[in-house]
Amino acid sequence: MPVDRLDEDDEVYRTNDEKLRAVVREIEEANAKMQPMLVGTTSIEKSEHLAEVLERRGYKKIDFTGANAMTALYAAARVGKPSKNFAVLNARHHEQEAFIVAEAGVPGAITIATNMAGRGTDIQLGGNVEMRVKQELDPTVTQEERDAKETAIRAEVEVFKQKAIEAGGLYIMGTERHESRRSTTNCAAARAARATLAAPSSICRCRTT
Repeated sequence: MPVDRLDEDDEVYRTNDEKLRAVVREIEEANAKMQPMLVGTTSIEKSEHLAEVLERRGYKKIDFTGANAMTALYAAARVGKPSKNFAVLNARHHEQEAFIVAEAGVPGAITIATNMAGRGTDIQLGGNVEMRVKQELDPTVTQEERDAKETAIRAEVEVFKQKAIEAGGLYIMGTERHESRRSTTNCAAARAARATLAAPSSICRCRTT
């Protein structure tokens, strides 16, 4: 399939504080229009530091230990108003990794991820039907109730997908360049982009110091 992705040039900053301010500004602008955003970092420590910066700006870190972790994000996506909630995917919470990255395409979602986190799970614009069914359905429900719930989730995910596309698709931003022996352009954004080749209007941008 043809890739409709915009790859933008790196931006270089004199200090880390200047870079962080620019990163937060990009997050706020994307979130204001409900564009799902994946922010790549090079380490767990850096992802958690960015999370702290966002919390000081009034954003709330999603607690994935609860069964209804995404309720606020879904509610905001339905009405088209940012929830200012964000997820941190940093390979410390292996059991939640797949769910976090699977829902990174929901309108208004903000996901901070290291380059090693969430591997093997595709990001789908609008969210992942199978993952939501697994998270939201009580295993004791009847088959009829399961079918009805799955139909409702599938319909909502399709609506969310269209909203995400209208907002500009998945915005992927690497907070710095990830150098490697194999490739000099092996940044977090590029890695994540390989999982979203079919995502309309995705943007790949690296932030460097």
